[in-house]
Amino acid sequence: MIKNKIMRTIEFWDSLLFRISNFFQYFIYIVKYFRLKKFLKKNINLSNAHKDEKCFILLNGPSLLDHDLSKLEHEQVFCVNHFWNSNQYNIVKPNYYIAADTSFFSKDNVTENDNYIDKILDLTKNSAKCIFPSSYLELLGNNNLPEHVYITYSKHKSTMTSIRSDLSSISSVFSTVSLYAINNAIGMGFSKIYLLGYDLPPWKGGLMPHAHENTIHELKTEARLIGDED
Repeated sequence: MIKNKIMRTIEFWDSLLFRISNFFQYFIYIVKYFRLKKFLKKNINLSNAHKDEKCFILLNGPSLLDHDLSKLEHEQVFCVNHFWNSNQYNIVKPNYYIAADTSFFSKDNVTENDNYIDKILDLTKNSAKCIFPSSYLELLGNNNLPEHVYITYSKHKSTMTSIRSDLSSISSVFSTVSLYAINNAIGMGFSKIYLLGYDLPPWKGGLMPHAHENTIHELKTEARLIGDED
């Protein structure tokens, strides 16, 4: 009983603090709106584009390799983050590519000879739509985005009573690409959303196992985190 009361108290204060934060985020959104307008207006093409359809979101856990992904040939499919580095990409040929991991898709990890964003954009230019948070604008060049790239302004903190899935306005921000992908799918109108490769195996430090081969920067991050007890 006491534990439940403590949890409810924590949830209440978390929710209240998030609401206060969202109040200020909304004003920031208004200030930035004219700069973001052209990106958010473009997202109208995505909003409810798949109303009442089903989709499959391929996350990068090792259980993804237990499935015959060729069966998804005629389905609406999302892939995420470093799926470009998987042999499954050409089998699946996803419709949507979601990336939302600032640990790896950051300016510090992008070089002329090893640019993950360029690899994704080149891979998807004739086959899939890319959806990235606005924090990627610095990597994408800010203004002249490729036609198949969409930007969301994901700054709203979800609470117990409020999650924003409107892709043409301020939308909710999440701590994982899986939740970001789900929220985008909801904003696009999908009513049935299936997850594959959503693994939560036991792990300590470093990275969770992946179905794809870890990139150089993933391995560097893993090496740094393994020895960090904090």
